[in-house]
Amino acid sequence: MRFISSVLIVFLFFLLLSGCSPKKTTDEHGKYSCMMPDSINPNGSSELAKLMRNMHSHAAQLRDNLMNDMSLDTFPVSFQKIYTAKATDSTVRSNAFDGFTENYLNSLQNLYSVKDGASRKHAFNEMVDQCISCHNQYCTGPVKMISKLKIGEAGK
Repeated sequence: MRFISSVLIVFLFFLLLSGCSPKKTTDEHGKYSCMMPDSINPNGSSELAKLMRNMHSHAAQLRDNLMNDMSLDTFPVSFQKIYTAKATDSTVRSNAFDGFTENYLNSLQNLYSVKDGASRKHAFNEMVDQCISCHNQYCTGPVKMISKLKIGEAGK
């Protein structure tokens, strides 16, 4: 009897561990059925949320480079994944979202093509504005944090 209860406990423990693996499966609403917690979001982060955090970090680095008249790194081709990255909420995917995505990527490409320092700062702010426009429609939480990226009139 003791052996059977031990086996049952081990089996239940195994089911518990395998029930929430970092697989990217979705439920009927398109949400991850088992997102794993991370250091930013204890409820787990979608592929799109992680990509956007990388985009914010990249923008902060670009801002620092522009403020210090340093060159920009290469264009982040990995950001093209925004078109296909899985969102926390699958209803985000729409023609409007794709339009915001295209506007963002175009403004980022424009920033990398501008050579003049003052024009680059203006192009950077336009890119930040594209982020804010989208987030005003889809996920307003980060708007305040994104707005802080803007470079002021005096270059601050």
